[in-house]
Amino acid sequence: LWWDSIILILAIFNSITIPLTLSFDEINENLIHNTIYKAVNIVAAIFFIMDILIQMNTTYYDSDGDEIFSKKKIIFHYFFGMFFIDLVSAPPIELLFPGSQWRLLNILKIIRVFRLTGIINKMNVDEETKSQFRMLYLIFQLLLMMHIVASVWYFICKQEQYWIPPLDFVYASQYPKIYRFYGKSDIYKYLVNLYNAVLFLGGNEMGPRTNLEICLCTIILVCMAIFNAWLFGDMAVLTEMSGRKQAQFQEQIDVANTAMKQMDLPPIFQDQVREFLIFTQGTKSEQNQLKKFLEMISPSLQEKVSILIFSKVIQKNSRFNKVFQSKHQALTTNMGYHIELQDIVSMMISKFKTELKEPEDIVVRQL
Repeated sequence: LWWDSIILILAIFNSITIPLTLSFDEINENLIHNTIYKAVNIVAAIFFIMDILIQMNTTYYDSDGDEIFSKKKIIFHYFFGMFFIDLVSAPPIELLFPGSQWRLLNILKIIRVFRLTGIINKMNVDEETKSQFRMLYLIFQLLLMMHIVASVWYFICKQEQYWIPPLDFVYASQYPKIYRFYGKSDIYKYLVNLYNAVLFLGGNEMGPRTNLEICLCTIILVCMAIFNAWLFGDMAVLTEMSGRKQAQFQEQIDVANTAMKQMDLPPIFQDQVREFLIFTQGTKSEQNQLKKFLEMISPSLQEKVSILIFSKVIQKNSRFNKVFQSKHQALTTNMGYHIELQDIVSMMISKFKTELKEPEDIVVRQL
């Protein structure tokens, strides 16, 4: 997980800088002579090459859910997957061939940011927290898409310097005198195109002027319509998932409040009921999660889970320790070998059934 996180950080750095260096000459000149930028690119190239070797030695799960350990199958799987993209995009092309058109291959480095999906899936957090991380990832994808579209659109428009922002059509005849869009700084031009990328997302008129601009504008608008539907559809689902437990609990509180109001119960008692519901909410959730977890694993693993949960508690019990010390010699004689405390605890726990009880539930009843 930590290695994927390092690769992801470098990929995010590339996803920000590469579109800018490919489209905006002034920004490219400033960065290409920056020592820190050069150093980060060299480090990134080293890590990306190392990542190729690691991917060739990393197991994967096939369509049947089986983990594949065969070195030959792993290499074959990676070779017909992301190998060529990773290989072509690994070297620091802009440093090896400055000004060359080969630097367009750097755009492939951005694909590595999609590793964030796997990192989120591997996180050891609950469902709601994971949903919130996925929502942040969707927002990041939206910002990244805006960034790329803004850079690509300017890269095309600067070829003939004929396009002007649609809102400035009214000044078209005087445009070169009063606006001078192409004479402004790259920062200003980037911000204007970033604004127009947001308009692209909403399907607004972009005013393409040349044949190339018309074709590209059509493609971007279609892709943005699909991206828009997918993004906000997923965001709606994740929003519902992240607040599902809270909504269910609030529904229970509302039902209880309505019932108590109809029965005209005393306010002090109503507060006690609400406190009980709030206190037991976490226990109910833990019960459901524990039940589902135990159903997913084998009986042998269930026994190991019980031992890990209860062994420390039992061994700390002073009364149990006294009984064990008094019976230790007899147990060793009967069993025929030296028996340890952990052995007795494991034997006891293997007979236990794990359950979580709510406050005031009957655990033991004496007849």
